[in-house]
Amino acid sequence: MDTSPPPRSRGAAIATFAAVLVATAVLAVFAQGALVRDGLAASVSPFATAGWLGLAIAGSAIAWAALVRWRGLEPACAGLTFTMAEALDAAIGLAVGAIAALAAFGACVLVGALELGARAPPEMAPTPDVAIVALVAFAAGALFQQVTTVAGLVGSLRLAFSDATSALVPAAIFAALRVTQPHASLVSTWNAGLVAVACTVFFLSGPLVGRRAGPSLGLSVGLHAGWSFTIPIALGSPLAGSSAPWVFVRTTSTNDAWTGGAYGLEGGVAATVVWGVLLAWASLRLRRRLGG
Repeated sequence: MDTSPPPRSRGAAIATFAAVLVATAVLAVFAQGALVRDGLAASVSPFATAGWLGLAIAGSAIAWAALVRWRGLEPACAGLTFTMAEALDAAIGLAVGAIAALAAFGACVLVGALELGARAPPEMAPTPDVAIVALVAFAAGALFQQVTTVAGLVGSLRLAFSDATSALVPAAIFAALRVTQPHASLVSTWNAGLVAVACTVFFLSGPLVGRRAGPSLGLSVGLHAGWSFTIPIALGSPLAGSSAPWVFVRTTSTNDAWTGGAYGLEGGVAATVVWGVLLAWASLRLRRRLGG
């Protein structure tokens, strides 16, 4: 079933894309300056979590204003429905994202790229309250990124361009911005684009739960949150170049190409393999939906 938005002119699509991009950039600059600059622990503090929740609401408002109010799309056509089905999809995605991070970590151990050492002292592990607040922060941050980058930017381009073009252009922008992060590499930049494309294909492939046609943010938000939460909180690995202050088991990287080194798992070949598998799954779901 084709659930593409009603076609608009390329000028309208580009104007919508530019408006969403500028608004998103303003919010991203705020996030970088107020929530992220003081390190990973500070970025998931209660204060920062409130900020991420505000950004998630603001990002949703931007996408809604651009696609529903300005361009007149139905919310379901724009992937901007927030129902119990999307919530269940997000929960499933959260579990899959966590499993994906554990799989990348396990692959590094299996190939000998990561050596496990002694168990860390209990005080170095995140406390339950820290983990819960961090989960909310990562979920809100994932919603902000997905609703602006995927629903907003991809959705804007889909008004006049193919799904492939609509997915690749925002992914390229997202990946290019990751170059400025500490310890970034060619692999980490490629992986950032790969993750963005995979999340877009999950968005386009629709919900897992229920029979509603059309794009859905549930899986992509859950995947993003589960992956980002598990890497620093459960595995103690750096996230996007920011070192994690928590650890359960001490580890030593013997092959940074696989583990991502100081950048974290997102910068290694193990993540490339895992997200390649996720992209293949998402592509299969999309092909089946379009074929139906």
